[in-house]
Amino acid sequence: MLKKWKDKSVFIKRGCNLYNRLLLNQETRLQNLSKQFESALKQVQDLAVKAIEGTSNVNYSYQAIKEIALEQAKSQLKNE
Repeated sequence: MLKKWKDKSVFIKRGCNLYNRLLLNQETRLQNLSKQFESALKQVQDLAVKAIEGTSNVNYSYQAIKEIALEQAKSQLKNE
């Protein structure tokens, strides 16, 4: 009877050890995925800022071209 309990005890300890290793592996994997997520989030935010800045630059460039065209049109009218 004592041998049966010792065998069950060994079985249970092995199961617990296996479960603990599984938990550690899952925790490590979760940490790695969290780091990857944070990195991806930073990249998306950087791209969003660049896109917004790019739109702002396009609007500024359009405005600058418009002003140059108006100045050229005024100078042509003066020369006529």
